[in-house]
Amino acid sequence: MSNRKYLNEINRSAMGLIAANRTSKKTRRSVDVILGDRRYKLEASSSGHALPHGVDSDFLTAIFTLALESGIPDDNTLRTTPTELLRTAMITTGGRDYKRLRDSLLRIFHATYVIRDGWFDAEREKWTFKNETFRFIDKLSWEDEEDLNAQAELTANGTLVIRLNEDVVKQLKAGYVHLPDPAVLKALRDAPSRALYHFLEAQRERERKDTGSLPGTLSFTLLGISNLLALDGDSETPLAHNIRRDLRRMSEALHGAGCLKEAVLDGRGWNGNITFTFPDLEVQAVADPEKVDRLVEQGLLPASARQLALKFPDNVETGIRIFQSMVADYRRRGREPKDRRALLAAIVRTPDNYAQVKLLDLDDRPAPAVKPAARAARESAARESSEAYADEVEQKNRHEWDALDASTQVERFIRTVGHLKVKCPTADVTWLRAQGADLYTLQKAMTAALFHGKTPQGVFEDALSAARSQATPPLFGS
Repeated sequence: MSNRKYLNEINRSAMGLIAANRTSKKTRRSVDVILGDRRYKLEASSSGHALPHGVDSDFLTAIFTLALESGIPDDNTLRTTPTELLRTAMITTGGRDYKRLRDSLLRIFHATYVIRDGWFDAEREKWTFKNETFRFIDKLSWEDEEDLNAQAELTANGTLVIRLNEDVVKQLKAGYVHLPDPAVLKALRDAPSRALYHFLEAQRERERKDTGSLPGTLSFTLLGISNLLALDGDSETPLAHNIRRDLRRMSEALHGAGCLKEAVLDGRGWNGNITFTFPDLEVQAVADPEKVDRLVEQGLLPASARQLALKFPDNVETGIRIFQSMVADYRRRGREPKDRRALLAAIVRTPDNYAQVKLLDLDDRPAPAVKPAARAARESAARESSEAYADEVEQKNRHEWDALDASTQVERFIRTVGHLKVKCPTADVTWLRAQGADLYTLQKAMTAALFHGKTPQGVFEDALSAARSQATPPLFGS
């Protein structure tokens, strides 16, 4: 038993690091339970904020999803917007939701854990523990707005930068972080039910990794599952019948969503168990293995490749072609992309944003060497076909862009250039557009800057400076 490397496979759902209760003011929590032949102890604490609970699990899943879809950048940093994070978490984007997201991120950031994973040594009659400290996020950077009552909420399309803890990144890269089925999460309306689903799926996935098969049932003592999920809330003297009632309600929700066959409670009071039985056949979306392999061949980690192939299957081949072309352009200049994984992931997510890059850069290319006539003819035909495709894509993209309202253009611009690691405050982008700047052309020029030895950030700042001095920059005038 002592050779199991559980601490290398920490999953916050299986460990119950996010409490299931909808609301909580607790800043400290202790757990001590025995699951099978293991003893699990947890000390959680936070300074100035409540410990993560309820909807925080949804936001954390969204962060992990976006990190995988971004290729898990080399600097462990996710660059997104509050709107994109809310939508990924399948939560509405009303005004109060931006305050709720801000509060949630701060709870997750401030929480620290001491995790003790133990097994019993029968010969010595002692428990032996491996101990580890853990946290989810190392750094947050955001833009927010404050009303006259000093209530702050995140700026909807502002820059949101999340640097994940190194341990979390290692788990993501190794494929140890299990992402629940989004269709089931969408069917579950309340945070406690989703938290129970997170927990059960993670427990099953953990057992599958340990034994090679997915368990059809899971059993817990009533006291054990109550402690793991913090179902006692803020009560110092929780009542067993309240815990039973909550478990029945959450289990009924999971049954209604089709992910639980039944849940059976036995015994009386705290001296009881709950057994969850899962459907015999579970239909889950599976990524095309050939597409996954193609992305891995280009340098993506398997976990990211699976997520991208599952969510953007129609973009994989086009994205790879554009990526290979861009890498070839880099190498002709004696350079390499700063972060190949992040670049490839960004292209697969939005290939149309990168389809014009080669055309923007044609004038700077050296004249081709003389080739045999047949080969030259084939390459000429291929080039003309590629350029015709790019022209078609450009017209389509331009038409779609022009149909967007001003705020949506600003949001899309910030999201697109965020993959280039450009810092562009929402207020600056909004002002720039109001001055007549063409954000569509500007974002293409920022992408093309990578191939001219310039920085996208510099292009953006040049556009700002030109607008402020009332000069019309050549690429960005209306």
